[in-house]
Parts: sequence; structure tokens; C-alpha cells
Amino acid sequence: YIKDVPKTLKQERKGAEKKLVKDKKPIPIPTMEELRAEEDEIKPYLIFTILDEDKNIVKKITKSASKGINRLTWNLRYASPRPVRIRDEKFNPLSGGGDGMFAMPGKYYVTISQYYRDSISELVGPQEFNAVVLQNTTLPAEDRAELVAFQDKVAELGRAFYGAENAAEDLMEKVQYIKQAVQQSPDLPDALLFRASQVERELDEILWKFNGQRPKASREENWPAPPSLNQRMGYMAWSHWSSTSAVTQSQKDAYDIISDEFPPILEQLRRIKNVDLKALEDELEAAGAPWTPGRIPEWEKE
Repeated sequence: YIKDVPKTLKQERKGAEKKLVKDKKPIPIPTMEELRAEEDEIKPYLIFTILDEDKNIVKKITKSASKGINRLTWNLRYASPRPVRIRDEKFNPLSGGGDGMFAMPGKYYVTISQYYRDSISELVGPQEFNAVVLQNTTLPAEDRAELVAFQDKVAELGRAFYGAENAAEDLMEKVQYIKQAVQQSPDLPDALLFRASQVERELDEILWKFNGQRPKASREENWPAPPSLNQRMGYMAWSHWSSTSAVTQSQKDAYDIISDEFPPILEQLRRIKNVDLKALEDELEAAGAPWTPGRIPEWEKE
């Protein structure tokens, strides 16, 4: 229960102006700095922190702070390891980013804190509760700890896997800008365009390993081929999403295959980003080429 919610800068200004109007006094015009501070301020919000029996944080859930009783329901899932997404190019403290796998049954704790003007204060200390398995599972795992341990491995692999896929797509987009910058710069050698095209081919091969052939309508249109890494990862991860049954041998095999094939791709992406593309970007900047994403222009006053 919250007796009072802290006021924002705008609410404080409006309250002060209302009192001035009541007292028939002039209302000062806010400065541009004050208006910008009001626009940029994040409203107060609550943070529900879930901790396991060993006091490790497993999930943070946020909601708007409101006066009176504040309720929130945890769906008994861990935090999502999937790549972060934002809306309207802005940070949203009330967006939790989705959910992960089912949490391990057992003892948990929850604390409640409040964010207000770049400060977080605890409102309620650790409160204990238990997560109990309902006896309504058709094929329950005999060893739930083993199941959760495998799901944790899959989640960590997925965090790196999907992050690398997004990174490859970002690098591919950057290559397109680099090629366009070379094309627009008549004094740059054609060799730069050929080098950028070679990087493009490498990234295209990486993305093919991730996704395989993408059909226009149905996978039945594709030529017969082994599953792509994304297909293996998807079948393995999503089969666990709503399941509390034991890990199958097929799921273990899929994990082993991805674990063997993924590391070389990761190293290749690091080399493309830190060596190949950086060298191209340095040459573009040295030659005074138009700006491309990720490159900060150099300039000195003459």
C-alpha cells in the first residue's frame, strides 16, 4: 500500500502555478531548461525484484506507481535472454522484455522498490513465498533440477545465438552503407568496393547458416536440406516453452550440434566487425568519404 506517489517536475510546477492563480499572483514563464527537464524526466515507478532461495535475482518486474494498493502477478518465468527491443527509439522502464523458461519450484523472495529521479529506494524488504508444482502434468520430469539446468544452458546459448544473428544483420546493413559511400566517392579506389563485397559475401554465408533458404510462402517450396541453425534452435527452445517434461535425446543432440557449429561463426563475426569493417571505415574517413553508421567523423578547425 502506497500512501503517496512522488510528484514529477511538471506536477510540481502545475501545483505551484495553481496556488499562484488562487492567490492572484503572476505566473512565471518556465525556462527552456526547465521544460526540457520536465520532458526528459522518467515518472516514478515500482520495481518488484524476485530472488531465489540463495538470494540470486532471477527477475525484475516494473509497474507504474499509484496511490493505494499496488498488485502484481509473477508468471513464474525467468527473465528473457532474447535481444533487447525498444519502441519509438526510447527507453521504457515499464517494458519487461518478455519472459524466459519456467522457474524452478522452491522458496523465493520478493522486494519492492521505487524509482524516483535517478534514485531507487526500497519500500518493502524481502518477503518469502513458495513456488509449488501443480499436480496436473501428464509427463512430469522425474528430475526437475536437471530439466531446469538444461533449460538454463539453452537460454544462455540462445542469448548469444540470437544476439549474434542480430549482429550479423546489423553488420550486413553497415556493409551496404560502406559500399554506397565508396560508390559516391569518385576518388576512392575500386579495391575498397571489392573488399566490402567480399565481407558482404561472408556475412551472407553466415546468415544462410542461421536461416537457410527462406521460402516465399511455405517451407515445402524449399529444396531438401539439413535444418538451419535457427530451425534447430527454435525446435529445441520452443519445445520447452510450455513443457515441464524431461529433456529428450533429440533436444540434447540439437544442443550439441549448435554448440559445435556456432563458435566458429561467432569468431568470424568478431573478426569482420573488429578487423575487416574497421579497416574499411578507417580508410573511408581518411579519404573524407560521406558518413556511414557507426563512424564518428574527424574534423579540425583550420
